[in-house]
Amino acid sequence: MRVLFIIGTRPEAIKIAPVLHELQQARGIERRVLFTGQHQTLAVPFFEQFGIVPDVVLQAMWPGQSIADLTARLSSDLDGVLAQGLPPHLIVVQGDTTSAFVAAYVAFQHHIAVAHIEAGLRTYRAYSPFPEEINRQLLSSIAALHFAPSELAASRLRREGAQNVVVTGR
Repeated sequence: MRVLFIIGTRPEAIKIAPVLHELQQARGIERRVLFTGQHQTLAVPFFEQFGIVPDVVLQAMWPGQSIADLTARLSSDLDGVLAQGLPPHLIVVQGDTTSAFVAAYVAFQHHIAVAHIEAGLRTYRAYSPFPEEINRQLLSSIAALHFAPSELAASRLRREGAQNVVVTGR
């Protein structure tokens, strides 16, 4: 099974690192890492600290760009990556960033399953925080696997109709 981890920000690098290390020893799983560059200077030191070497590095951020510009660039770049060679069977994203949402959306367009780490967090106020809250809700409608950090987050997902929900915290 080919699994592609999408990391765009420092928190994503920190939270995905233990999962990557756990899967290093897993048989039958070919894991790859794609770094979108959303937090270029903030994330790289954590890659070094955790021994993560991205297989693909995008340059998603430009000075002064809007979220719409970032979304468009990531959509195009990720579409190009997924169209090359052997696509992954599963894409893993973490949290509620633009990188996570766009990766999930592009994966959906390519008929690739999405696993969402830290799923089910909600404020139920679309613009608070912006764009994270809407990213969370949209990600949940796309993801095939939901890794919720608490039973409360899992119950929210189930109420929204999500299946394949796993509680990862207490």
